[in-house]
Amino acid sequence: MPAAPDASIDLAAFPAAEGGAMHFNGRSLGSPEEAFWAWRRIAGIFFDVALPRPDAMAGFAAEMESHNLGGVVIGRIAASAQVFRRSAFTIARTGMDHYLVQLYRQGGYAGLAGERSLLVRPGDTSILDMAQTVHTEASDFENITLVMPRASLAPLVRRPEALHGVVLGGDTPLGRLLADHLVGLQESAAQLSQAEAQPLIQATAMLVAACASPAIAARPEGQETVHAPSLVLIRRFIEGNLASPELSPELLTKQFGVSRPTLYRLFEPYGGVASYIRRRRLDRCFQEITAPVAERRRIAEIAYGWGFRNEAAFSRSFREAFGMSPREARLARASRPAGVPGGEGVPATTDWIRRL
Repeated sequence: MPAAPDASIDLAAFPAAEGGAMHFNGRSLGSPEEAFWAWRRIAGIFFDVALPRPDAMAGFAAEMESHNLGGVVIGRIAASAQVFRRSAFTIARTGMDHYLVQLYRQGGYAGLAGERSLLVRPGDTSILDMAQTVHTEASDFENITLVMPRASLAPLVRRPEALHGVVLGGDTPLGRLLADHLVGLQESAAQLSQAEAQPLIQATAMLVAACASPAIAARPEGQETVHAPSLVLIRRFIEGNLASPELSPELLTKQFGVSRPTLYRLFEPYGGVASYIRRRRLDRCFQEITAPVAERRRIAEIAYGWGFRNEAAFSRSFREAFGMSPREARLARASRPAGVPGGEGVPATTDWIRRL
């Protein structure tokens, strides 16, 4: 693949529009190569993206229209063939912990969801769990992608880890039912108010769960990769207890009945469990420090509120993570996308998804 150009590609050429919409069209960037590298940065919030062949660059095209409905993001994507990969490193790098529900109206893909082989054809709808690994190759495609936070879907199914790699065929009653709903939701998204969207979001989650449940039930128990649900559950526990001074590797080993070496192995892609906890606390601090109302709380108060016990050590860790002091981050907040550390040039969709 050709080397990436200067990372200063201006994604501000297609900012979020009023009403929670974001548009991207690679043709506006002047060349297929510029379109690919810009698209790669957008898709990079979920996947490492590559071209299937070196000569595919010459004809690359991609376009997207997405809408933030307040609890989910839904979009239409049309793009040239490409390879999508989400390794353990990518999971650690992106920090995204969502489900992708994708209806392929044209084209499709083949590959692996975890260790499970899957094949998606035109008309099929697939579900991918971003807490688990993915490696697929897509042909030229057009799809409708629904991004759902884990908390909205996982509690509705008996084995949420088994959602990964579920494919609902377009020739099945449940597949057609879900596909028709996704098409209608995407086509109506631009006209929906937040008040109108909220009950639809809940109904959509219930419909996805209902349509996927028979496929989950048909899978033998224990067929999923053993460490994946364990890691998801531990991360969920960490998120709910970040402010607790008791949160520690020792507490996690007792809570989940795992050995210390097993816990460290699970979090190796994140630099270790203690490093993961510290980084998640730093992210929460960054969000509060740079929020518009943050000036009402002292920086030290925010740090102590998220489990840090030494202000000097917190400041050192903050600078290492974000390249600036907490005070500098507060002063610079007006020039950064809210809530996205180091987010220069990152399109609005990234921020939407992180906030879901």
